Amino acid sequence: MANDGIGAREHQRRFPRYKLERDCKLFFGDQSLTGRISDISLGGAHVRMPLVASSYGKLENLRFRLVDVCTFAVDARWRSDKSIGLQFEAAAQRSPALRDLLSELDPIHYADRRDMTIVTSGFLPISS
Repeated sequence: MANDGIGAREHQRRFPRYKLERDCKLFFGDQSLTGRISDISLGGAHVRMPLVASSYGKLENLRFRLVDVCTFAVDARWRSDKSIGLQFEAAAQRSPALRDLLSELDPIHYADRRDMTIVTSGFLPISS
């Protein structure tokens, strides 16, 4: 069976991704635009843009807003055709509003958020 790379990329992700079809706003420089989220996680989002992503030039000091949920600084990690991959700032991982949104998308995965531990060291805590 040939490895198309898709499965490998999914296993490399730090956070599970959830399908979400919802508008978002991106702000950069003195411009703003409305994009459409395709999927989202605690670490970032895949956003579809109105125009080819390269037509926006450098996306520096980029901010992402999901109305009634959150606003974060983000980095554009990749661009392809009319899509862009965003990586959220670390503060997003602590956002109660973003965690609540994700819990609504997949209640099994985030069934008891009170017991969640954010691991930044790369090692999972061990209970005795």
